[in-house]
Amino acid sequence: MPEIGKRIRTRREELGMTQEELASKLGYKSKTTIAKIENGINDIVQSKVIEFAQVLETTPAYLMGWTQYDESFSGKETSDNKVIKLAQNIIKFHSDQKRLIDNYEQLSDINKKKVVDYSDNLLKIQQMEEEQLHLIPDAAHDRTDISDSDRTEASRKEEDDIMDDPNF
Repeated sequence: MPEIGKRIRTRREELGMTQEELASKLGYKSKTTIAKIENGINDIVQSKVIEFAQVLETTPAYLMGWTQYDESFSGKETSDNKVIKLAQNIIKFHSDQKRLIDNYEQLSDINKKKVVDYSDNLLKIQQMEEEQLHLIPDAAHDRTDISDSDRTEASRKEEDDIMDDPNF
C-alpha cells in the first residue's frame, strides 16, 4: 500500500473515524473510495490532499510524507533547490493561486467553463499587449517631402519630439 494511503488510514484511526465518516466529510458517496485510497488502488489529486489534511486535522506535508524540519532550521542544511521548492510550495498553497483553485472547485460546471473561457481571453489580450510593446516604428528616418534647407529649427524640434514620444 502506498505511504499516503497508510498515513490516511493511521490518522483516521487515531481520530476514531470510520471510513464512512471520512467519506461523508470529504463529499464521497461511499466508503469504497476511501478504502481504495487507503489500499493504494486510487490516487489522490493535489487539491484533495489538502482536504484530507483538513478533515484529518493534520498537514498535507504529513500525508505526503515530506520531511519535517524543526524551528531552528536555518536553510544552511540543505541545497538551494530544496529551499526554492519549499518557497514555491508555500506560495502555491498559501497564495492567490490556492484561493483561485479553491474557488474554482466550488463552481458549477457552467461557471467553471466561464472561468476557463475568461482566462483564455485574458491571456490572449496579454499576449497582444506584449506584442504591441515590441513594435518598432517604421518612420524613423528623415523627411523626404521637403528639402533640408526649407526646414526650420522649430520644425526639426517638433519632429524630434514626435519621434521621442512613446505614445506616438
